[in-house]
Amino acid sequence: MNYTFASKRDYIKFLSNLREGVVGIQSTIYFDDQNNKAIKIFSLEDQNLDSRKKEAKLKELMKLKDRFPTVALPEAIITCQGKCVGYVMPKLPDAVSLRDFQFKAKKQQTDLKESLKIACELARFIEKLHNEGIIFGDFHSDQFMTRDGKIYVCDTDTWGFANKGEYYEADRAGRPEYIDPKVRDFSKPDIYITGYTKQSDYFSLAVVVFEMLVGYNPYDGSYPLVKGYNRPLRAMNHISILGNHDLKSLDSFQMKHVAWMSEGLQSDFLQIFEGNKRFNILPSLENQEKDLKKCRKHQYYNSSRYSKCPCCRASQDSDALREFRNCNVDNISYTRNSVFDQKQVRKVVNFSTIFDYDTNAVHLKENGSLVKASITPRTDEVYFTERGLVVKVSRISKVKQFFNTLFGKFNTLYGNCPFSEKMKRCRNPKDPACELEIYNSNGKKLFSTLILKLTSKMMVVGDHLFYLKDRKDLVDVYMTENACHEKVVATISDPFIYEINELGEYCMCSINNAGHLNIIVNGKPIRQLIKEFPKAIKYDHVSKSWCIVTITETKAYKAYVVGKNNKAKQKFDSFSFGGLNLRNSIFNNSMLIIPAEKRILFLKNGPTLAKSTVTEKHIEIVNPNSKIAIRYNSYERRTYLYVQNSDQVYKINLS
Repeated sequence: MNYTFASKRDYIKFLSNLREGVVGIQSTIYFDDQNNKAIKIFSLEDQNLDSRKKEAKLKELMKLKDRFPTVALPEAIITCQGKCVGYVMPKLPDAVSLRDFQFKAKKQQTDLKESLKIACELARFIEKLHNEGIIFGDFHSDQFMTRDGKIYVCDTDTWGFANKGEYYEADRAGRPEYIDPKVRDFSKPDIYITGYTKQSDYFSLAVVVFEMLVGYNPYDGSYPLVKGYNRPLRAMNHISILGNHDLKSLDSFQMKHVAWMSEGLQSDFLQIFEGNKRFNILPSLENQEKDLKKCRKHQYYNSSRYSKCPCCRASQDSDALREFRNCNVDNISYTRNSVFDQKQVRKVVNFSTIFDYDTNAVHLKENGSLVKASITPRTDEVYFTERGLVVKVSRISKVKQFFNTLFGKFNTLYGNCPFSEKMKRCRNPKDPACELEIYNSNGKKLFSTLILKLTSKMMVVGDHLFYLKDRKDLVDVYMTENACHEKVVATISDPFIYEINELGEYCMCSINNAGHLNIIVNGKPIRQLIKEFPKAIKYDHVSKSWCIVTITETKAYKAYVVGKNNKAKQKFDSFSFGGLNLRNSIFNNSMLIIPAEKRILFLKNGPTLAKSTVTEKHIEIVNPNSKIAIRYNSYERRTYLYVQNSDQVYKINLS
């Protein structure tokens, strides 16, 4: 049949006699049922179409027919007024789209062994294609069909390859959920692909196979930390449903969808979806096909990794899925702070200070040397400053506290409240009276006062000690080697939280009688928020900015950053997550770093949502009560993340 048209009228008449199939943005598929052919017509509005280059590419593809008998390669080129407008290809036999496998797998209505065979065939086809020097490019489920165990390919003119010094690039088109984020520029509008590679084919292959076998896209669900993260953005930030990321909207995703998966295949998927690696998963697919076994009770497939079918424990399905998600996740390596023998540690105070069994506070300095300060059994907290000062907080005995309350010695501690209120506070075991003392390196006492341990809200940073006096006066004690200078920096009756930095600057969040949240930096009102409540304030010494985390009435968190210009800009909007330890979070290098259950979250906000990153690091020893700190060791020239638990400190090298 002649496919060369001298006029548009003849060309349009030809198309009118065809049955219209799939209509796309860049092309439309028609069917010539009489001659059993499929016809692809390019869009006239495609500005990127170079008809001469496309025609040359189609002619080269026509030569591959004998090498790929199950591929719908071009058989003839359609031209109109000398311009290439489409091509003719064989009409594929009635077959099933690989998309159908995903729908059936989600409902557990597919034969997993049969699906694995098809997945292996697809992986072998891609390897054969690459061996011929061809890149598939626009790779997604609807590009492939299957019948009798064979893979049929629907589209080929988008392929990329080189021939006789001429390079025909793979068309920069694709469906966003299948495009490798490594070949996509997210800062550009719409979908901007920098150029497909063999490695990007491996990423798309893994996504298609995962959908076929599991029934879900690996980046399904909604990510509560950044609700605007769609599938491509979660792919860019390595957040898949295989990892334990507290993803929402995945109630129907159950253990039975993945119980069959071997550790080897799970590891391969994780390396690609979360580990940023690219390779063909064919060996693991072939091993998986041999590894399957079936539960006689429920007819579920499961892997030999389980001695007992995990799906039989219906009541523990969520626990089994959580255990599965934690398997093969890359753990961060860590070491105990071995300078302190564990037998020597009576209590961990912070990442560099412990109490030993000889009633000493022992401090590890940056250069590796140790300093000690004697303490009493009632000492709860000790801080060592860079100037060699020691701050001690020691509980007063209940008898002494009660006796002195009766005779008025603690008037300064309890303020001008009635005697009955003083006695009530005195008997409160949750907020004991303590003596706050500051000593220099020679053991000379420089400062002493009485505080209530909890309501004093005491903090020590650098040369400054802040505490709350009489529940309203925020006091700054500037500490030097010879004396301490005390002054009231703020007086406030509203409930508040605050944070300080090494310069003695402070950021405060208070709730007024109207329920409004006021952000104050060094006494200057910065911003007022409505129906939000403060959860944490942290200071970043690198960017010299404050981060304020609030919670709304709907239990969603928001984060604001106050920079050197004293303007509060909202960064993360309405995020939520299970088991966040905001009280012990830190703000470092413009990142909000939060410990949670067996992980640490790194939230770094960019100028746009696409450039924001949320990184989760799986660390087994972290729990919701862990305290963390980041310190640069100038002697070792390394930066360490310290994780402090009740009995030990762990060091993680971040350099």
